[in-house]
Amino acid sequence: MRHYIERKLSKLGRHLPNITESKVEVSEEKTKSPQQRFVVQVTIETRGTLLRGENKGENLLEAIDKVVTTMDRQIEHYKGKLYDKR
Repeated sequence: MRHYIERKLSKLGRHLPNITESKVEVSEEKTKSPQQRFVVQVTIETRGTLLRGENKGENLLEAIDKVVTTMDRQIEHYKGKLYDKR
């Protein structure tokens, strides 16, 4: 599972090369809804900016894929703001 997470997060590093730290938290919640059983939180720290995403899924792989998509959108938004300031 660790290899899968690292491989998915390495794709984010291509879009944002100045990542100083990344942190992944995986947890399983005991909920009545099976669609929200696994929770994955990703925190990425760059120079002066903190990007954070959280998603839930029925299984762990689904939650990881969702959070990577969320983080990809956040990185694109961050890069857009960064280039607009120039």
